[in-house]
Amino acid sequence: VGYERVAERSATGALVKLFYPQGVWIAATSQAYLYSSDHLGSVRDLYTPAGTVVASYDYDPYGQLSVLGSETVKSDFGFTGHWRHNVAGQSFLWLAPLRAYDPTMGRWLSRDPVGEAGGLDLHGYVGNNPTSVVDPLGLCYGSSQRGGIFDAGHYRDQSGKVRDSSGQVVDPGSLGALSSSSRGGGTQPAAKTLPEVKFSAAKYPELAENILHAQKAGHPSVLTHGGNSAANRAAALDGVPNLRPLSRDEYPFASSMEGGARSWVGHIPVSQQNAQGAILKNFFRKNNIKPGDQYRVVVIP
Repeated sequence: VGYERVAERSATGALVKLFYPQGVWIAATSQAYLYSSDHLGSVRDLYTPAGTVVASYDYDPYGQLSVLGSETVKSDFGFTGHWRHNVAGQSFLWLAPLRAYDPTMGRWLSRDPVGEAGGLDLHGYVGNNPTSVVDPLGLCYGSSQRGGIFDAGHYRDQSGKVRDSSGQVVDPGSLGALSSSSRGGGTQPAAKTLPEVKFSAAKYPELAENILHAQKAGHPSVLTHGGNSAANRAAALDGVPNLRPLSRDEYPFASSMEGGARSWVGHIPVSQQNAQGAILKNFFRKNNIKPGDQYRVVVIP
């Protein structure tokens, strides 16, 4: 699961909590609670499966927390989905996997792990644009315009190699093992026999990773052909900067009915984006895919 928190245990090893994409299960009461989140991924409410709200939250632009009403059960996650570290009367921080963030200052407490590759302000938070930009790892930030997050967890070094948050060059063969059940994931359609369009992580690493990140964040693996490609692409890319020589690539595909605003956008080599277009064109022709037909998007090693 990488950086995802999946459980909390006591000092003796006893299970205390289990964390899921949709919420949390607390062992002491055997009770599950669900999250509702805003466009940045900030937890706004915690409620029971029956719909009873047990905690509600608000945040200022830089993440200072306000509890609205009573907090019967405390959410462990909050601003942009970061872990909540609260010592009453002493400190309040949001913990990303790689750094701690102080919302009172609007700055990270330690230097950027990638150094000046992430910009000259080594303690700055999301380019001082916290209402539309997020930094999931404390490493590199991306636009949440229309609800999408781009390039989460990776950066490109001066030689052009794509590296993960530990500085290692991305291994294409490992991409196929990424889970789609991490925190932030969505409900996928029930399995059924559908034609599958497959993208090789070995041949198209950045393209494959972009698709996996999008699906991991809750975008469906089953798409419906027949979207307005031009309009969907314009809506998806609105507000997402160009990082030339890379090309902006959105998922769900612009040609699908699920595409458009709120799509996930990543930056990938132009050659891989062109290959994606050719693969889709051949797939649609070979399988006689018509507007309204569904198909499944699969990443293979």
